[in-house]
Amino acid sequence: MRELKCNNCGGTSILMKDNGRFVCEHCGVTYTKDQIDRMGSQIDVKVAVETGRPLEKQIQNGETWLKLGENKKAREVFEKTVDEYPMDYRGWYGLAKSYIYEGQAPEGNILRNFVLTAPEDVLTIIVETYSEIKRREEIRIAEARRIKEEEERKKREEEERRKREEEARKREEERRIMERQKALQEAREREYREAIEANKRRKKRKAARSFLLISTIIIAILAYTHSQRPELFDWLLPADRSAASFKSLEMVRVRKGSFVMGNTRNDSEGYSDEKPVHTVTLTYDYWIGKYEVTFKEYDAYCAATGKRKPDDEEWGRGTRPVINVSWWDAIGYCNWLSEREGLKKAYDSQGNLLDKNGKRTTDITKVEGYRLPTEAEWEYAARGGQNSSKYKYSGSNTVGDVAWHDSNSGNKTHPVGGKKPNELGIYDISGNVWEWCHDWFEYYSSAAQTNPTGSSNGAGRVNRGGSWYSYAQSCRVASRYYLTPVNGASNIGFRVSRTVF
Repeated sequence: MRELKCNNCGGTSILMKDNGRFVCEHCGVTYTKDQIDRMGSQIDVKVAVETGRPLEKQIQNGETWLKLGENKKAREVFEKTVDEYPMDYRGWYGLAKSYIYEGQAPEGNILRNFVLTAPEDVLTIIVETYSEIKRREEIRIAEARRIKEEEERKKREEEERRKREEEARKREEERRIMERQKALQEAREREYREAIEANKRRKKRKAARSFLLISTIIIAILAYTHSQRPELFDWLLPADRSAASFKSLEMVRVRKGSFVMGNTRNDSEGYSDEKPVHTVTLTYDYWIGKYEVTFKEYDAYCAATGKRKPDDEEWGRGTRPVINVSWWDAIGYCNWLSEREGLKKAYDSQGNLLDKNGKRTTDITKVEGYRLPTEAEWEYAARGGQNSSKYKYSGSNTVGDVAWHDSNSGNKTHPVGGKKPNELGIYDISGNVWEWCHDWFEYYSSAAQTNPTGSSNGAGRVNRGGSWYSYAQSCRVASRYYLTPVNGASNIGFRVSRTVF
């Protein structure tokens, strides 16, 4: 009779007891008669498989991995063993131990108990138990994967929520900036409207006076003054009107150079039309008026040409800056001034620039006569040219040092030169009156420019510098506005410029 081996310890001493059960003398595991019969019928199969030694090698490999603590690798070996040799208890027993060692004690103990103590149909029950364990493991893995996917989904949703909130915050910030810019623009437009309305009201009050009384008083005063001090009228009707007898305006030479134009300080009260900042290069020297053109100087032009004199709003004439002159009035004065000094005119009848040969040009370096400064020339001079200290206003960071504006002007112009000059010795370039520039108004480009003169048309001509009626923010060197060239106002004047040859 072939020897029966205990499925638990491999011992061969299996004895039958009085109760009809069989007991292994080595380990004490009991078996029923059906189990003993089944074990005897399986001996031939086991022996046939074991002769090739692969089973023994797999069992040995599995045990080795268990000793090394590599429980996962041991489980893989024993899973392969039970798949290939389902009738050999050692593969199932090794699989149970690998489960236990890997931390899955309940599953391992269940499998071990079935292997060692199941009374009947051991193999079927073991296989079913193993399948149930695998199913539970698959469920556990699937649940872990589901939890991980759920966490990743929540993480993605949270990231998307934060992104939406950030985009909403940015949109709200942009909306607030746009509203602020709009409010500033409306304030500036209101300033102009109020100045024009104030001008109209003053004119209406003057028109209501008796023309006869005013005429009589003026004639009497002029007659008396002329009889006492005739020399005071020499400037009005000069005896010699030749170019040689005309005294030139006081001018400041601005040396060529490059600068960054626009709201370079990123002032919070700046307007949207002051950006983007951009580099401008002037390749030539030029002269610019040390002072704004005064009533005294402009009245001489009117007397010489028969042109009607502009209203002084009853503030006085003399050395106060001329006001109520349009852009066309200003370039007319420039052409007259050029002719008086024997220079070629800078403008034709359509307001185009002319070179020394009287031909239209956009090259400012070829224009000989007096003209209005280009917007770039004006800002470069206002910033102090090569001597710039990068002030907010022209010559200072304190507006009251250099400018007559709404808080200190008393609602009227003041004689030129009453405030401190800027780094180049130029007066009133901030405040007192807005100043006409040559250029048509257009929005800035970020591209670098060389000797710019502006576009060929637009809605209005550029005004720079602020005025007696302006808030401090409009007196900054970066501030800009425009007005149609046919209009004048009580807060707009000009200063002249000329290219150095």
